[in-house]
Amino acid sequence: MMNTKIHILSFLLLTGFCLANSQNSSSPREMFLEAESYFLYEEYKEALPIYIQLSDLFPNNNNITFRLGMCYLNIPYEKVKSIEYLEKASKNINPKHKGSSLKETGAPPDAFYYLGDAYRINNKLEKAIVTYKKFKSVSDPALFDHNMIDDQVRACENAMKLMKNPVKVNYTNLGDNINTRFAENNAVVSADENTIAYSAQLQFYPAVFVSRKVNGIWSTPENINSQLAVDEDCFPVGISFDGKELILYRSNEFLGDLYVSRYNNGKWSKVRKLNGNINTKYWESHACISNDGSKLYFTSNRKGTNGGLDIYVSTRKDINKDDWGPAVNLGPVVNSPFNEETPFITSNNEKLYFSSLGHNGMGGYDIFFSSFDKNKNSWSEPQNIGYPVNTTDHDLFFQPTGDGNEGYMSLINNDTHGRSDIYKIKISAAPAQMAAVNKTLEEPEVTTPSSETNRSITKQAVPDEDKPVIIASGPNNLPAVDIQNTVLVSQTSTATDSIVAETSAVYSEEESKLTDTASALKDEVLEFSPGQKEAWHKLLYGGLGFLGAFVLFILFLVWRKRKRKDQTKS
Repeated sequence: MMNTKIHILSFLLLTGFCLANSQNSSSPREMFLEAESYFLYEEYKEALPIYIQLSDLFPNNNNITFRLGMCYLNIPYEKVKSIEYLEKASKNINPKHKGSSLKETGAPPDAFYYLGDAYRINNKLEKAIVTYKKFKSVSDPALFDHNMIDDQVRACENAMKLMKNPVKVNYTNLGDNINTRFAENNAVVSADENTIAYSAQLQFYPAVFVSRKVNGIWSTPENINSQLAVDEDCFPVGISFDGKELILYRSNEFLGDLYVSRYNNGKWSKVRKLNGNINTKYWESHACISNDGSKLYFTSNRKGTNGGLDIYVSTRKDINKDDWGPAVNLGPVVNSPFNEETPFITSNNEKLYFSSLGHNGMGGYDIFFSSFDKNKNSWSEPQNIGYPVNTTDHDLFFQPTGDGNEGYMSLINNDTHGRSDIYKIKISAAPAQMAAVNKTLEEPEVTTPSSETNRSITKQAVPDEDKPVIIASGPNNLPAVDIQNTVLVSQTSTATDSIVAETSAVYSEEESKLTDTASALKDEVLEFSPGQKEAWHKLLYGGLGFLGAFVLFILFLVWRKRKRKDQTKS
């Protein structure tokens, strides 16, 4: 059987493709079709307003309510709104849910699990723990990965410990020359901190910008997309010590690969794909260059990983050439059974900073560091960088400078210029303190961002259930992979009848229906891929078979492209 997204795809192909050549219509059926196409492709911002209209038309349709909750849960600036919709949807579960149908009025069993995610992300940790545990108690372990559910509970418990012992952090906004009303992400900075490259999500497309310091002030950033000869889906991920070699990630509908551009005579060269030791038929999503230019640390989910995306290292003899050698996996100490992402090596090559869904995180991706022991020729056990740099949501793309106590990162805050802004971060606590989640410390002060240029404000770090001090910018930080932490293995990946989400988290007693729900799903098991794009990759090599998946996918792309053209004309 196929998972939810394959059901949506089939629905779109059977009904929507025939409408591709027709005039735009506002009928509920076509509105639902359009919203489902965006939802399938994880374009939640585009799907949201359509689902809102449908919700107004069908206020008692909990399938639409669930989708509204999922949209809010996946939009970095709107996640708190997901709770009310997922709470409502979780009270109206249909065990035999039919995903892409306007006639379906019940929510899928997934709703209960994602409600736990919504509680966690919004720092309602006790409710999240109760929700996860309740789901585990009524779900069939043959259908649902209980170890993964336990991981979510441990993340919440670890978050509570880390929040009680926050590290002292100072955030400095890079100012108006860099940060705008748009979202600035993926900042990579040269070792001397005089060159910065980053991605800005402009009104109609993402662009790569570069700025250099002149007399200590960032110059007006330059859009270099035309020099790179790229359009969409190209993001900076690494930069050389002198700021003249730029590593970029590019994706198409099937694969993600790593490219390089060099700065010569005042201009960036067209991007060139890195060799076969780096890029494979699998996902390569991020890379950084060591300070001496000899090593490339990158992520890939090629065969032989410990699970999901792993960090690899490759070496070259000539820093002026791209002849990278065979890739070597950093091993199970650094690489967990889950995804590792956005690795950055410090200038002295002694610490590797990266994000991971594994290790002792506090929910979603957390930032960790591992130290290299030259005598043992091995990496140390990764340590959590601490709260509030890490949050209960996804935290990615921390580029360290110097020894790692300072770095650059994109953050979302009420005081930013627009969406996410790039900040320079200074962590005052020693690394040992960062990792000591069980050690009792006096609650230090933490500095949170200010919207004023090159200024910061010091505030007391008091974890707020409803308003996190800092929220990482989420999916925009990570173009290469879907970072929604999907951990279950069935088409309808949670099972519940009812949850009453009051302050005391009172639950319905009708657990017999939950058991019936789990039993009804026994024939629906299909392993989830780590992300939406990787799901397509799985379709090609399994499920439908290569030809079937390829034909379905191409038809869907044609329909989607025509639909967008119609929208542009209208």
